Amino acid sequence: MDNREILNCALNSIIYCKPGICRRINENMENYEEIFSLTPKQIDELFAMEGIGAKLFSNDYLEWARGEAEWYASKGVKIIDKNSPSYPPLLKECSDAPIVLYFKGNANLTNPKIISVVGTRIPSDAGLSACAEVIESLSKGGFNPLIVSGLAVGIDVAAHRNALKNSLESVAVLPCGIDQIYPSQNRMVAVKMVENGGILTEFPRGVNPLKHNFLQRNRIIAGISSALVVIETRISGGSMSTTQYANSYSRDIFALPGRIGDVNSYGCNYLISKNIANLYLNSSTIPSTLGWSAEHSDISLSPDLFSIPDGIKEKILLTLTSLKKCDAEDIVQATGLDVETVCSALLELELSFKVKRSPLTNEYMLYRK
Repeated sequence: MDNREILNCALNSIIYCKPGICRRINENMENYEEIFSLTPKQIDELFAMEGIGAKLFSNDYLEWARGEAEWYASKGVKIIDKNSPSYPPLLKECSDAPIVLYFKGNANLTNPKIISVVGTRIPSDAGLSACAEVIESLSKGGFNPLIVSGLAVGIDVAAHRNALKNSLESVAVLPCGIDQIYPSQNRMVAVKMVENGGILTEFPRGVNPLKHNFLQRNRIIAGISSALVVIETRISGGSMSTTQYANSYSRDIFALPGRIGDVNSYGCNYLISKNIANLYLNSSTIPSTLGWSAEHSDISLSPDLFSIPDGIKEKILLTLTSLKKCDAEDIVQATGLDVETVCSALLELELSFKVKRSPLTNEYMLYRK
């Protein structure tokens, strides 16, 4: 067993829930392993916690850490510290970057093209369609980014699923130890990601998904990526906290414009109005802003957010004229169009202020001034 991994397990079990200590170490030590050359008293002063130095060097504690390192190795989990060449380079630049990460999977965490995608846990059909469009365009445009999110229900897991669907690597950042998957209903998605991407956390095994862990997890989602894409979000919540981290790390932020009067669109509209986020217009918005070049290209970059023919949109408008109010499923039944086409068309019609959606009933109606 590598002695370095044992020391990583010992140290991280003490500082994993203390980003302030991580910041102090990052600011004062070029190599975090210098900690093990300090005296117990110096360690207490560095951590501002009495007795930590003695604990860190005790035989019993190091023996416990050895058992932890052996468990990770038996499960195929990599222990990646800040001095490792496998540590995500952009995350490493963050002042409060974790000293240690636990990773299971095969994704390239040093990929220079990493996009984080976040959003509401209760997305609209239009939001889910937009999430699919953004990720598909990055794949078919030949940019091959690594897609990162938090595995939560809603936009997060939709981003992971669409990445897998488009043969892109996807990594979920967990708010708990890697010995459990949260939320449990997305376990199968996580299993698939281990085969084409992975799961990542700074929390040692046995740590449960406590409330404050989610906010701490969000800084990794923001810090690891070149850019953050916000699909749908309320004015407060997890997505906005991730956005705050991304803004503090000087990351590019993109937001999809939302529906007037929809609380799940307030956050995106606010970010755009305050020039915190770039307005996502079409499939070329992200790569052109980031200066990416395609590795290969299956499609040309589209000048429109959705390439829905005018005839299809007119058909939906006529349906709304006759039915007054109806949801997406009603429109599918009335027009014979598939769900994806209807949802994409409805989003484009909303963005052009031709239809609007009730946030309470999810019913669509013609927009009237």
